[in-house]
Amino acid sequence: VDSVVAQSYLNWELCLAEDAPSGPDIREILDRAAASDDRVRVASRDGDGTASTRALALATGAFVLPVEQDGLLDPDALLNVADCLDAHPDARIVYTDHDRVRVDGFRHDPQFKPDWNRELLYGHDYIGHLRAFHAATVVRVGGFRAGMEAVEGYDLLLRCLAHVEDGQIRHIPRVLYSARPRPRRAIPALRDAGMRAVSEALSALHGRHIPVERAALDF
Repeated sequence: VDSVVAQSYLNWELCLAEDAPSGPDIREILDRAAASDDRVRVASRDGDGTASTRALALATGAFVLPVEQDGLLDPDALLNVADCLDAHPDARIVYTDHDRVRVDGFRHDPQFKPDWNRELLYGHDYIGHLRAFHAATVVRVGGFRAGMEAVEGYDLLLRCLAHVEDGQIRHIPRVLYSARPRPRRAIPALRDAGMRAVSEALSALHGRHIPVERAALDF
């Protein structure tokens, strides 16, 4: 929250939602954030759908940037995205480089990504964070899907590709997002969900079932 409030670009809204039943301390933090800045909005606990779906329902901007609870934005992250969109008004998806940061502030493991490569994305979610989606396109594909929470950003991106041309996807070659330490997710579950997301996106795009197999080189 603090990294969003500290952005050099001021025209933003932060839509927050709890992703699981939580204690009063978490709700107090969210409510305090909303009270401190009228650009911060908190979804109802009782809304339908996943946390991401409930947060998305609050958004009114032309672009949405999903950020996980361990995400830390560079102070100029939104400014860079806004500049890219000004330079390329036809853009529908924008993504940046990212790295990781330890609890002591040491940054490591930078992910310097290539420019848009559709084939690479089908084999591996090389984009990760940070990614900005054209909000109308997100609505068009139905937003986030229940049951795909483990790879919901990847799944959303794959489904958006059916309505986005390659030239409308832009890469900002700057590290603008840092992921902080969190418990490791189950790799087999992530892999299986990712394979399902690719298979279903390709099958919908081509009108026939397209199976996806695990690669011999897995990472």
